[in-house]
Amino acid sequence: MALHAQAFFATHGPAVAGFIALWGASAHAGETALAAFTASGGGRPMAGLVADAQGNLYGTTATGGAGGYGTVFELQKPAAGKTAWTEIVLYSFHGSDGASPVAGLLLSKAGNLYGTTEIGGNVGSCGNATLGGVPYGCGVVFELTPPAQGQAAWSEHVLYAFSGPDGAFPLAGVIMDAEGNLYGTTNQGGAPTYGGEVFELTPPAAGQPAWTETILWGFTYKLDGALPWSGVILDAKGNLYGTTLYGGSYYLGVVYELTPPAMAGGAWTQTTLNNFVCTDGAYPASGLVFDAHGNLYGTTMGSVFSSSADYCGSDVDGTVFELSPSSAAVGGWTEHVLHAFSVSDGAMPQAGVVLDAAGAVYGTTSTGGTAPNDLQGGGTVFRLAPPAKGKTAWGLSTLYMFKGGRFGANPVSPLLLSGTELYGTAPYAGAAEFGVAFEVTK
Repeated sequence: MALHAQAFFATHGPAVAGFIALWGASAHAGETALAAFTASGGGRPMAGLVADAQGNLYGTTATGGAGGYGTVFELQKPAAGKTAWTEIVLYSFHGSDGASPVAGLLLSKAGNLYGTTEIGGNVGSCGNATLGGVPYGCGVVFELTPPAQGQAAWSEHVLYAFSGPDGAFPLAGVIMDAEGNLYGTTNQGGAPTYGGEVFELTPPAAGQPAWTETILWGFTYKLDGALPWSGVILDAKGNLYGTTLYGGSYYLGVVYELTPPAMAGGAWTQTTLNNFVCTDGAYPASGLVFDAHGNLYGTTMGSVFSSSADYCGSDVDGTVFELSPSSAAVGGWTEHVLHAFSVSDGAMPQAGVVLDAAGAVYGTTSTGGTAPNDLQGGGTVFRLAPPAKGKTAWGLSTLYMFKGGRFGANPVSPLLLSGTELYGTAPYAGAAEFGVAFEVTK
């Protein structure tokens, strides 16, 4: 299965396979496995979770389901006095409507779910690429609508199917502005050099069926970056922020800002806020989050350059960083490495982070920590506390180390912080070896 989102991780982690069986929640060293994925309901959850007002959780699996191409699922919160969560497959992909969703979902106020699939859609539109010998498309943006009164099935609508020049292989989800426009990225495709893009989808005009795609920026593999794995976030002024895995001055990835045009129909402006140089991090796969002061936070998979390695991270295996806007007189942004991992406390964070009201940072590492018979470790859930007064160092607490087995391994998705609980997914191990959805108490 030559999926782009799994390619890097498969090189450094367990092999890929695919399905969902529900089981009673089981606790282990601070972690509770809410559901164990198997082969019929969906497998390999690569994305984070979103919650509705009732506390039910929604997510995607990259494989399995009725069509074999992945699913969208719901985990219903236990009834009063109960402990077991109930998993429901809301939709199974079949290829022409999308395949291999590896990104998280957007839950609208109306209760609709928006997301992307890495491949599928316009079958055969991505050259000679095949999945299991079958030609596949360049991916789609989709909407899932709850069932109408008296109906049971959710309805899927393909809002846009990529074909290559207009983008290919969206690995991240989408965001929505106040006007209902969607913004996202594709890992490849786009003009002028097919290094990925940032796109906007505009809802159809009254009486029209089709959404309109606009390429806001096509990455060039140079100073502006290339191959974004993560999506974008939006500030109050309409600027977009994100990361690219490669490109930049040292080809180790960038943090960028896209500024909308002063006049409607004009060109967006790209500004590189940070070029990674290994000593401050390398290969940011994660998305970004803002704090209340306008600082940006994210992670990199590698750091500390070694000529004997294909990627930075032979000595320090990834970082958590903060980017702070400088004063108008100085200009530019300043990067601070909040923590550099060193295998025993985690390694290769692929997901972004979340912040609580006190400014603490929470996230996952895809490997590292300690695990039986596995020198690389099964990954961690961590917390970084802001420095105490008069200090500069952030304090790392490892909240949980994944040890495989029933409780999952190798999380690659961001966490959902809800009250005192952290929710997430891990694509490997679990009762049936196809991953878990988990909860860690903060």
